[in-house]
Amino acid sequence: MFCSKCGTESADDAKFCKSCGTTLASTPPSLGTEKHHPDFSSVNAISSPVGGAAINKPAADYEIALLAIPAISTMLVWFWVSGMNLLQSPASSLNLIMLATIFGTAIVAATEASKVGMPSDKVPGSKGPVAWFFLFVLLWFVSYPAYLFKRKHFGLENRMPAGILLMLIFLGSTYLISSEIERKRSEIRNTIAKFQTDMNSIVSPVQQPVAEQPQTPSESALYTNTSMFNWSEQFKNNTYNDCAENGIQKGNLQAPTICRCQVDKASTTIPEQRMRNMEKDQEVKDAFQKIVASCNQ
Repeated sequence: MFCSKCGTESADDAKFCKSCGTTLASTPPSLGTEKHHPDFSSVNAISSPVGGAAINKPAADYEIALLAIPAISTMLVWFWVSGMNLLQSPASSLNLIMLATIFGTAIVAATEASKVGMPSDKVPGSKGPVAWFFLFVLLWFVSYPAYLFKRKHFGLENRMPAGILLMLIFLGSTYLISSEIERKRSEIRNTIAKFQTDMNSIVSPVQQPVAEQPQTPSESALYTNTSMFNWSEQFKNNTYNDCAENGIQKGNLQAPTICRCQVDKASTTIPEQRMRNMEKDQEVKDAFQKIVASCNQ
């Protein structure tokens, strides 16, 4: 006979399992040589007498958690991520929700598989807890509904139809919000590119000479070695794009024009190398703040 708890085969007249010590139910001797195979649909079941009969209950049933995790994730996608602006990094939040959904369901499924006794070598086509965990992580959209179906062989309900529905809603919601985030990014990039085209089509006015005014020694130091004032085109464009994009995201539609003014003035008064290290150079920061103030007027 086989132990109903761990599946170990014992002698027909044995009273206790030689592996786990569970009391073995006595069965009539077999009339033939065919061996009896255990029914693992109630492995690790809990027996409770009701009206003189014993009913078997699964040792664990985590179907609520398995179905709730993707449902909650879908609500977070629509009611949290969809309301973010680009400065709040909605794409990162969306990726975090997806990872939490995958690993959350993987942990719950592996725990339930361990509780009800899903050894991969006992039931054909079944997997053990560790195998289910890695299957969820590596191929979630296949393993999630497959596990909800396989659990029926261990005394649990088949929740595959509900699982497929929740999975499709979650994946569809994630795709839609991800597409909307990319659309907003493209919109901002196109706006910046349009402003750049418009600005390049306008003849730049002749630079007005800087009015002579008394300069402190620290200020005059910025205007030495004028050969360094010619910024590279890449540095000018990167500085302008960062400034314009931040301004537009904050709702300032005049940001491209203001940023162009700032870059033009800074590139003729501040050396590129010192501008690159502005955060560590208080002298340059003060000078750039004056340029920002003059362009905002």
